[in-house]
Amino acid sequence: MKPSSHETSNELRLLLSARQFESNGSRIAECLAVAGKTLVPVLLEDTRPVSDCGAEVAWFTRDVYSDSIVNHWSQHAQRFFDCCKASRRLRFVHLFSSGSDFEVVDELIANGVAVSSSIGASGIPLAHTAIAGMMAISRGFPRFIEFKSQRNWITPTTHDYPADLEGQTALVVGLGAVGNEIARLCKALRMRVIALTRDGQRQCRDCDEQASFADLRLVAQRSDWIFLACPSTSETRGMISRKLLDSLRPDCALINIARGALIDESALCDALAERRLRAAYLDVFSQEPLPETSRLWDLQNVIMSPHNAALSKGNEERAKLAFFDNLGAYVRGLTLKHLAVRR
Repeated sequence: MKPSSHETSNELRLLLSARQFESNGSRIAECLAVAGKTLVPVLLEDTRPVSDCGAEVAWFTRDVYSDSIVNHWSQHAQRFFDCCKASRRLRFVHLFSSGSDFEVVDELIANGVAVSSSIGASGIPLAHTAIAGMMAISRGFPRFIEFKSQRNWITPTTHDYPADLEGQTALVVGLGAVGNEIARLCKALRMRVIALTRDGQRQCRDCDEQASFADLRLVAQRSDWIFLACPSTSETRGMISRKLLDSLRPDCALINIARGALIDESALCDALAERRLRAAYLDVFSQEPLPETSRLWDLQNVIMSPHNAALSKGNEERAKLAFFDNLGAYVRGLTLKHLAVRR
């Protein structure tokens, strides 16, 4: 099977990378054949200069995204989305990522294109990283690492012993695949779990209490740990405000593996520097890459990672399954899962 520029009524033109065509072309063709469709690959590498390539479906994969930062695309990724916008027959785009809060996604949706994401594909790795952040803070690992770098053998005094996690309260903001897994793991550690969702009605068997986003300040005041696991929307952006941070207990810690826009970063730096907030593990930031001038670099009670908390070798296969599931639904005229909405 080779890429072709010819088209019949039974053909489906799919924009994808050469790597994905080589690795998954046969698998995609089998998926289409069930609905009587034939795959016509449109290789991204062959779309120079960008023009209307006639693609009906486009598959945005990690190899295309490589070297990009959210809303700051690599040349490869930029050409992909330029091709999408130039393709007048485009009806459906699938993203390898769980998140879909990109400006270009809003543009595509506004033009009548259905955009779906691979929600859940990286949910478990993200939750594991969030819990690792909590455990590192709870058990004092940043201090151990500092002592090791200084070749210092320091035994903690009784005053410095870490508190038991059992019985502490974890507030999980957002109950998607990530939030549910965080709640499950916190419950396994015998913690009390409170979950916040937009309306407070989503079921969670591992939660002791549920409330809505509107109740954030009230429940945050009695939480030992706050996990941010919700998308960035008009309702959630800036939800961790200076006012909210001022209301927290000084022994509370914050974990953000969602989006940097959820937090007033300047206010967070102030709270951490003044020890009005115990500590934070941050994987996402208001500006990425994080500027060298950011105060976060110098705060000893902050653990950071460069927006890679979701990385795991199993993600690619899980994201592929999400694409094949939706591609099969698309060619059968069925409802697509995990559709993005305009922000």
